Formats: sequence, C-alpha cells, structure tokens
Amino acid sequence: MIFGDDKVIGDNNETLQILGDIRYDGPINYFFAVIIILAFIVSGVLNPALFWFHCTRPATVPALIFKMLNAIDFLTTTCLIPYLAYGLLTPTLMPHQVPASLGQRFYSAVFAFILFLSVSITTLMTAARVYAIKYPLKVMHKRYSVLFPMLGFISLALVIVGINFYYNTTWDRFLYSTNRLKLVLFEPGTGKINNWPELAFGGILMSIAVAGCVCAVITGKEVYKSISQMKLIGYKKKSTNCLERTHSCITIIMLAAGIQVAVVLVIVQFVYSIFVRHGFPYHANYFFYGNGLVCSLVTSVLNPIIKVARSSDFKKILFKELQNNFSKGRLTDSGSLAGRLFVQSQTLSA
Repeated sequence: MIFGDDKVIGDNNETLQILGDIRYDGPINYFFAVIIILAFIVSGVLNPALFWFHCTRPATVPALIFKMLNAIDFLTTTCLIPYLAYGLLTPTLMPHQVPASLGQRFYSAVFAFILFLSVSITTLMTAARVYAIKYPLKVMHKRYSVLFPMLGFISLALVIVGINFYYNTTWDRFLYSTNRLKLVLFEPGTGKINNWPELAFGGILMSIAVAGCVCAVITGKEVYKSISQMKLIGYKKKSTNCLERTHSCITIIMLAAGIQVAVVLVIVQFVYSIFVRHGFPYHANYFFYGNGLVCSLVTSVLNPIIKVARSSDFKKILFKELQNNFSKGRLTDSGSLAGRLFVQSQTLSA
C-alpha cells in the first residue's frame, strides 16, 4: 500500500513522528486502486479502437494528431497503471524517500518521457485547430504542422528527462516516480528550492500546457462567435460545414480540458508549497497523489471517452456492424469484420 503508518526516524535513531491515518488510509488506497483498474480497462479498449478508426480515415493533419494522442494515452495507462495498482493493493507499505534502483529510475524516465509527449501532443492538437481558425484557406502541411514540432518536443523531452534521470536518485512512494510531474518543494523554513531538475521539468511542461490552454481559449472564442451567428440567422440556414466545424472545435476544447484542470491544480499546489515551510500535513499527500494522476491518468481515459461520444462516424460504423451481426444471429470473424468496417469508413469519409 502507498498510504499507511510510517515512522519517521531522526539522526539519533529516535522516532520523531508517525505518518499515517488509520481512518482514511485504507479507503483511499482502495479508492485509487479501483479507479486505476477501471481506467486500465477503459483505456485498453477505447484507445486501440480509436487508433484503428483513425487509421481508416483520410490521412489529414487532425487524423494524424488523433492517432498520436490515442497511442500516447494507451502507453500512459499501460506503463503506469499496472505498477500503481500493484503498489496500492500490496499489503506491505511501500518505502518512502529511499535510494532508487536503476530499474526504478529507468521506469521513472520512461514515464516522464511519455507524460511530456502527452501534454505536447494535446497542445499541438489545439494549436493546429487555432491555425485552421485563423487561416482557413491555407493548407496545413504535415511536415511543418506535425513532423517538425514533434521532433522538437521529443528532443526537448529527451534532454530534460535525461537530466532528471542523472540527478534524481531517490524513490517517493506518494508519486511513484522520481521524474514525474510534481511541484517542487521548498526546504523547511527556507525559500530554497530543493530540486532544480524537477523544477525545470515541471516548468517546461507547464509552459507547454499553458500554451495549450491559451489555444483552447482562442478556440472557445471561435465557438462562441459561431454559435452567436447561428442564433442570429437561424440554425437551419447555417451551412453544414460550419456546423461540423463548430462541433469539431467543441470536441477539441473538451479534449484540452484535462490539461487546463491540471494547470489549475499545479498552480494551487505550487502556491501551497510556498506558504507551507515546516513540512506538509500528512493528509496533503492524498491531494498531491491525486493531483499527480490528473494530467497523466485521467486525461488518458477521458480523451477516448470524449472522442467516442463526439464521433458520429465511429458510432455509425460500430453500431451498424453490430446490428448486422446480431440480426444474423452470429458474429463474423475479425478479418471480415475489419474489412467491412474499413469499407464503411471510407464510404462515410467520401
């Protein structure tokens, strides 16, 4: 388990305090474990399905970005959730602030890299939408709108994760990583930052996330403007293309909501860490742990749910094929099923 009684030993081997609260630790451990297991199931089903669906669509910039988002969300839950579930469900208390093994440091680095790309792809998605809004007549080329930005993000992630991998050598059970996004803590009684590599990682990542939030706000203004125009002239007189564009903008805003919530929570945690200089109350770890999962875990599960709920083509193809199969009283083999779904998807996109 991650939350539980833990004795804090001083320099002279005397017990200074005992962390843990028997009233809440057990329920909190099981609550997080249930959420994580459910998230693993949902992400493991929806993200591969949506990735395949976007592979059948025309190779546009949005389709390419959605495929990357589905892939990175799947990797997030696949890499993080099994280990977190093990840590939460094991009967023994996981160690806290101990020297990290090479395997633990490598796991932290891999997940930090995935987390960095997850936020970067979400920001790239909102930026591409803003570009389409500001320059509707210009064609977005994949090389400049996807390839070059992603090469830049990957290079930056490798540098900052490598620095954290080299300098951070301790293991924190409350965040289950040495390099994951967590707000820097100040040394007790001082304003001295105790981990500059983590501050650099979090600062760069939050800057990218804030840029995504700004793009989401610009997209929201476009949606508000479009809805106002439709109200003036009537929905029926509005072109189908404009309605589809507004619908897609709303979808982008919903997909970007995760990083917006994460930014707010990080700001709250940062302000809190400034004013608390003599050690955090034990129960603050519940918030810190949950906050650390918002950007990485919750968004990787909510993103495919939102996309499935908002994609009429995906639901049409899926429901029609299921209806045909069950009306015949049998399920066809996966090869023929995938073939018919591919044909239907191409028909809808034509």
